[in-house]
Parts: sequence; structure tokens; C-alpha cells
Amino acid sequence: MREAIQKLIGNGPPSNAGLFLAHYAEGMNAQGPASADRGEAQKKAIEACNKALLDPFYKAAFDRRCRAFTNGSAKTPCTSFDLPTAGRMLIGAGSENLLEVSIRLSHSYGVPLIPGTAIKGVTSHYCHDYWGTTDPQFARGGQYHNLLFGTTDDSGTIAFHDAWIKPGSGGLVADIITPHHPGWQDGTTPPSDFDSPVPVSFLSATGTFSFFISWHGPAGLDAAKVEKWLKLTKTLIQQTLGTAGVGAKTNSGYGRLAPSGSTTPGRGRPL
Repeated sequence: MREAIQKLIGNGPPSNAGLFLAHYAEGMNAQGPASADRGEAQKKAIEACNKALLDPFYKAAFDRRCRAFTNGSAKTPCTSFDLPTAGRMLIGAGSENLLEVSIRLSHSYGVPLIPGTAIKGVTSHYCHDYWGTTDPQFARGGQYHNLLFGTTDDSGTIAFHDAWIKPGSGGLVADIITPHHPGWQDGTTPPSDFDSPVPVSFLSATGTFSFFISWHGPAGLDAAKVEKWLKLTKTLIQQTLGTAGVGAKTNSGYGRLAPSGSTTPGRGRPL
């Protein structure tokens, strides 16, 4: 087994961190990899990700995507903006993975990615919980909330696209969590000072992400009104990610994205 693991790890960094971690996991048995092997695999994944973010191939793909969302070439009205991580971010931690804690990476490039579905989901909840308290139209089932996010019978007018990490910014970083009372957490024993903490290593992400949203509502709507809805949605996303965050461990401060030095956005609807 160890020979198979070493073959997968190899000597140099792999070309795609996501594919590497997936195939590395396939070589594990039901007990999972030894801590030394897991640490080596995570180190290789970090090297591969950082290398990909500096690769001209990824930069060309990123630039092509940005051009597709410029108002001059986009088929529908759209807007884009950048947000850096305020700390660290962990998306996709609950995905099936024999390395205990997974992370969402781009299938094509092996770099951190924020899925559009995650952005839409957390923004919808924030809109209902905070903007909806000051204006019922933004609460779930309200006219504005339905217009932005849709219902089970109809899609919304705003499309939330995947957020790509900017080339050369951030990447994967080694992280660790230490459950101090594992027996208490699984309900077998009460917590005590004699418990043995069990550190669990995992990967998290940092960097600046480019967000893209586009209008998919009625084509005949006045351009100024469309621009107003796009601007409002941008503000909503910025407040959501700066206050509530996205992904796992948000209660511990993970997943916040806000410009450096900025104050935490307010939770109310902007005037």
C-alpha cells in the first residue's frame, strides 16, 4: 500500500491539485492514510495549486472569462467585482473524501473556486434574514426576493456565476483543527481534562476572487432599472460575504471576503 501511495505522490508537484487529491484518495484503504502520508499529499497539492495560479495557461483562461462578462461582449447586462478573503475559506468540506476534510477545487485547473450555487444560496438566506426584516419584499416569498432568486416554479432574474480566483493571488494553505473532546462529540463519554486532543489537518484557501453576475430577466426592461438591480445584487453579495461568509466553519471566522481594512458591512438594507 505504501508503495502505491508513494507512486501517486511522486517526486515533483502534480499538474492538477484536485485530480491529485482525488486519485490519492482512491489509493487509501478504509482506515485512511497515515498522518505523514496525508501531510505529504497536502504539501504536494499546495505546490501544484500555487504553480497553477502562476501558469500562463490559467491566466489566459481567467482573462478570457473576464472578457466574456464585459458589457461590450456579453450577451446580457452583467457586472463583476473582486473580493479578497479576510482570512481563510473552506468550501466543499463535506464532500466525500478519505482525507477526512475535502475542499472544492476547479476540475480543469485545480485551483480554489466558489461555486455560483453557493453564492446564490448564502446570499438568498442573508437577504431573507436581514434585508427582509426591514422590508418584507426582500423576505423569502416577497416580490423582490422572488425576482432576484426565483422560486421552485420559476428561476430568478439574476444569474450567479462561479467566482474564480485571480492568478497569482493566494492559493491553498495548510490548516488544522483540534477536537479536544472527541468522546463527548460522538456521545460516548462526558468531557474531562483527561481527554486526548486529536489534531486533524486539512487544506483551506486564501486569495482574491472575481465575482460575476448577469441579468436574465425581461429583455424589454429599462436599462437603467436593470443596472439598478445588478448594483443592488452586488451590494447584497458584498454584505453577505463580508458579514456571514460562505462555506464551512463560518462560525469560526472562515469564509469572510471583504477588502482589507474595510469595516464589517451593515446587515440592514441600504437606503
